[in-house]
Order: sequence, then structure tokens, then C-alpha cells
Amino acid sequence: MKKLFSLLLAMVLLCSLLSVQAEPAEVAAPQTVTTQAPSVEEIDKYGDIRLSITSGELAAMGYEYADYVNVSFLGQSVMLPVIPAYRYVGAKASALVMWEDPEKPVELEVFNGSFAGQYGLAERKTKEDGTRYHVALEGITFPVDVTIELAEKGGYADTYVIFDLTRTDERADYAALSDAQFANFRMVTTTGIGANKLYRASSPVNPSIGRSAYADAAAAANGVRSFVNLADSAESAAKYEGFADTYYSKQNVLYLNLGVDFTSELNKSGVKEAMEFLADCPTPVLVHCNEGQDRAGFMSVLLEGLLGASYDELVQDYMATFYNYYGVTAGTDQYAQISNNVAKNLNLTMGLEDPVNADLQAAITAYLESLGVSAETIAAVKANLGGDAVRVTGHVTEIEKYGHALLDVSIADFAAAGFTLGDVVTVAAGSYADDMPFFDGYYVDRGGYMVRAYPGHEYIAVCINYGKFAETAGLTIGSPVTITLKQKAGALTTQEINSLVYTNDRADYPSDEAFANFRAVTTAGIGEGRLYRSASPINNEAKRAATANSLAEKAGVAAVMNLADTDDEVKAYAAAEDFDSAFYMGLYNEGHVIALGMPINFASEEFGQGIVKGLTFLSEQNTPYLVHCNEGKDRAGFTAMVLEALMGAPADEIVADYMQSYVNYYHIDPQADAEKYQMIADKNVMEMLRTVAGLEKGAALDGVDLAEAAGAWLTAHGMTETALAELKAKLK
Repeated sequence: MKKLFSLLLAMVLLCSLLSVQAEPAEVAAPQTVTTQAPSVEEIDKYGDIRLSITSGELAAMGYEYADYVNVSFLGQSVMLPVIPAYRYVGAKASALVMWEDPEKPVELEVFNGSFAGQYGLAERKTKEDGTRYHVALEGITFPVDVTIELAEKGGYADTYVIFDLTRTDERADYAALSDAQFANFRMVTTTGIGANKLYRASSPVNPSIGRSAYADAAAAANGVRSFVNLADSAESAAKYEGFADTYYSKQNVLYLNLGVDFTSELNKSGVKEAMEFLADCPTPVLVHCNEGQDRAGFMSVLLEGLLGASYDELVQDYMATFYNYYGVTAGTDQYAQISNNVAKNLNLTMGLEDPVNADLQAAITAYLESLGVSAETIAAVKANLGGDAVRVTGHVTEIEKYGHALLDVSIADFAAAGFTLGDVVTVAAGSYADDMPFFDGYYVDRGGYMVRAYPGHEYIAVCINYGKFAETAGLTIGSPVTITLKQKAGALTTQEINSLVYTNDRADYPSDEAFANFRAVTTAGIGEGRLYRSASPINNEAKRAATANSLAEKAGVAAVMNLADTDDEVKAYAAAEDFDSAFYMGLYNEGHVIALGMPINFASEEFGQGIVKGLTFLSEQNTPYLVHCNEGKDRAGFTAMVLEALMGAPADEIVADYMQSYVNYYHIDPQADAEKYQMIADKNVMEMLRTVAGLEKGAALDGVDLAEAAGAWLTAHGMTETALAELKAKLK
């Protein structure tokens, strides 16, 4: 997704270009063009007029985006902006579309309307199978001559820049978004809507914008049982590639095949039919069109307002789409301009001149009744989509120095409302609407989102781990934030794993080995008594050093790789004299201990170089080797993983050895605590293996030669072939 600085740069370049174009000495006026609207068959189902001139031909005549042109036909003339797509104008605005694809014909369009109908060219008809077509109005004969001439060079520039949005169909371009956001999928959480009752999204079946598979998967994951398809007929939907294999194709679907003009009789009848369907369809129900933007946006406005949402809530939900697709954030000129579409559509369809202060529920009820929706149906829709929801709305009181949004909702009040640690919630704030967990610590990956109830703090906050939520969502002091319970205990296992604690009391452990996390590494390829790992035998902060030191001496350890401490720290621990460190310090003083003092950052170049330095040192020493950090869990776990892989151990043996640390410290049983066990393994050692194999997060390890990958990783970080061969020979 385009970053804000890229967008601003594009604005500056465009404005500069337009200012140059406006100088008559340098830019010749484009020539007047006479073309045709050749036939009613060239009017698409939305009422857009396709002309007999291509976009490339018109551009070659000197016309550019943001020009104003006079378009004349049938004795009338209308001034239109030249744009590359309909989204460059607001609702119900007319425009001349000169596509970026030079082969596509120029079109005359009305955003959320019908150019053919509005300007008296043709009338829309519908066949029995739902296919829409147009017939010329009485007295109109096609082809119709259309004249295009320059009205004002760059005259639309100020507005054009606001609407100049970029969207791609590539998932990789939206790395900061969740899969659900990429699919424009979200639970609607406005006032009155029950939890897990109503969703909206881009099309789960139309693959044209690259999001259908993500939307279909999200619908399945959230148990959506019914769909309102505003864009397709049953026949057209069934023609999409892969339709029969989708989750969607096996559910309860209402196909409406509507246009984008909600003032049309077609769309009015479609709204009535949708309401009758929504009165008793199984929930959750998902409303969608193609992008989930305009038709789904208007239908969502109707349903949200009907159940009691405020105007600000309608805008927030509508604009989340523009963040998901285009990165538009609250508080910007783009956000303000585009969000006006909500008011415009309410005014056009219901005559609401001041929707901000109107009784939206009453107005929408009256509108639906004017379409023939009965009072009984309206009541049934409200009953079907309404219901209980654990929900709070707070306001930003502080933007913390790391960008977290602190709310005026106390942790105690949040708990009293029904939220507990490990819940999954949906947060709607500014430009943002998506799910996140509720934790008491930063238990999400870098860049992950969470609601935080930090120990020792009084209030909750919405955070991005190593990110700025307030900036991302466009929040300022006083901005509202709505949090709705999505799934009770949906992230509880993660909460429990990350809040695991162990004691430093030997009596709580079954053996000295478990207490000191001390063990021989016995995976395939490593000889007996060649390699050990443990908690620190020198840092006695956790009261384990004496036990680890004694076990290392008993095992006959000859060389040590200390990943946690610097030389000065090793000397300071020994000088503390709170336990007998004679064996360890004897090895140290004789030059058989390397102190690396490494931070925990497995993917960094510094970490890789540190591992190589330590292993090169070991290759020059005699076995048995001991590898340790403080707990012998993470840094020592990574090092053991590299050595085990290098020597030919399969992934399951590597995982079992790594997870023994969690068995030792936290008494996690591989069978009784299978979910926790697997989640820890997936999050830690499996990701370590992917790091070494050069794979993306979550990628399958199938077919990866781990021994080859480990060797390549070590040499890539500076280990010589000689040192590598010597190390392998000593570990056999």
C-alpha cells in the first residue's frame, strides 16, 4: 500500500504538472473532438456511455486528467472533469472517464447514478434472467454525436488531488493489513447491531480485484451463513472461476444484481427484497458487492442507521473501506471529502439535508416504508440483526510516546463490562476497523495490534507492538474508539503462554536437571556426550547457577559458549561469591569460555555473526561443549537448533528438544497441554527454522534440507568451510 509520503509526493508532482500545463505559452489547447455514442449496446448495465474514441486517442489530442471539458450532445452541454476512474468524483457527480488503459473507450459516467438516464439518452430494462440492457428513449436515434472541447485546463486539479487514490490487487502491497482488511472484511459494530450478526466485505466470489479468496476464507472462519450479493445474478456468479469450490457457493445467498444508483427503481426494489431476506435469514449475514465500497456501503448505512447508529458511526464504518484499499486516514482532506458521500447519498435517497443532526433511525424507517417494506419486516430485521453485544465506546485521552492510544476506559470498568484477558475484540476507530486480542502485555508479533491492560496502569489502550496506532487510525485527543467483543477467550492460549511464570524454588522441580534446564543434546547426528545446553551456570539471579555449574562439571564440559554475558559481567558474577563458581571460572580463566553478550534478535545480521563467532570458537575447542544463555531457552535454543539441523536432525526432534525447556520451566505436558505446546513450538522454534532456511513467516518446511540450510546460513554469516567441517567432526 502506498505510504503517506508517496501520496504527498504524487500530489506535489501532479500540482506542479498542472501548473505548468496551465501556462498558455507552453501548452496548446487540445483540439475539439467530435465522436459518437454509437449504440445502446455500448451503454453498460450501470448506464455509463461508451464513446467511439479510445482513451489513448483522446489523450493524444492533448487532454489530461483534471482538465474540465464541455461535452455536448442532443442540444445540451455539460461541463465534466476528465478522470481515470469513477472514484475521482463524489456521489452522483458526472465525469468523462479517460482510462489509463489506452485501448479502452472513453466513457461518460455518473458515480452512483446512470448517465444514460440522467441525461435523457436511454432507459434501463431487465430481462427475466436478471440481465440489464438499455433501449433508446423516444425520439433518440443512435449513433448520437458527442462533441468534446476544453473548458478549463487543469481546472479540476484541487479536487482531483484529493481523490487521487492508488489501489493494487496484490496482497504483498498491503503488508501492514490483516487478510481480513485486505478483503475489506469486517464485523459491523455500530450501535444496536448484535455481535457476530452482520458483516461486510468485497466479493467472496468475483476474482477481478484479487480479494475473493481472502473474503471467502474470512466468511468461512467467521461462520457466515447468509449472503446478500448486491452485484451479481445467480447465473453471473456461477460463471466465476472456482465458484463451485468456494464456501460461499454452499450457503444461503440472495442475488440482487443491482446497479450503483440507489435512486433507481431497480435498486429501490432491490433494497426491499434485501430487507425481506434479512428479516429471517440465518445469521451471521454478509453484505457485499464487488469492492464492498459503494453498494455495500449504502446498504450498510441503511442497516446501521435502522438499528440506531449515529451519523459519525456511519461515516467511520464507511471510511474504513478507504483505509483498507487506499490508506486514507481520518483527519485528512481526502477523508473529509470522501466521507461526504454518506451525507450525499442520504440526501439523494431520503431528502435529508442535515443528516448529522437528523433522527436517522426514523428517517431510514420512513424511507424503507416508502419502498413498500412493511413495519413487520422492519421490526423483524431489527430483531434478527440486533441483540446483545459486549461493547464499550471510549475516547482518546493521551497519545503515548510510542503512539499507543490511551482511552478513558479503566481496566476495572472494561472488565466489569464483560471483557476478560484473552478475548478477541473488534476495534472501530478513525480509519481503522478490524479484530485484535485483549492482553495484559505485548503478546503480539512486531507490528501486531492489541488492546492493552498493562499491569500497574489504570486505563486500557489500543496499541501496535512497535507501531503507532493513533497515527495509523488518524486519531487525536477526544477521538471515539468502539470496542466490541468478537470471540470470548479466542486468544486465551496466547495470553496464557505469554504470561507463563516459573519459580526459582528447587522444590518445585522433579530433578536438578529440570531445575537447571540442563540436558545432553541427543538428536540424530550428534554423538553421545558431545553437546549440552542449560540455564546459566554463572549468573545466579534465578538461583540456578550453582546447580547448572555442578551438572556441567559432572558432565565433564570442556568448552562453553555463553550467549548472554559480556566478559565484564562474567567476572562480576564470579566476584559476587554467592555460590561456588570454581569449575566455570576455571574454564573461563583457561580460555575455554567465550562470552558473547548477544541480544535476542534471531533475524538480525548481528545475531547471525555472533552465533558464527561462538561456533567458530567451539570448533577450536575439545568437547563436550556447553551452550547457555540465562534461561537456556531462546538464544541457547536457537544455537542448539542450528547445530541439530546441521548434523541432520529432523524437524520433530529439533522441536522436541527446544520444547523441553517449556516442560522443565512451566511443566507444560505435550499431551495434556497439546494446544499450548504446539502454539509455542510454531511461534518459536518453527520460525527459527524458517529464519535459517530463508523462508517467509509461516511458510511450509516441506522439502527443505535442514542440514544444507543450516550450513548455508552459517557460511552466509561468516563461518569458514574449514571451521564448519571441524565443528561437524567434533559433534559426531
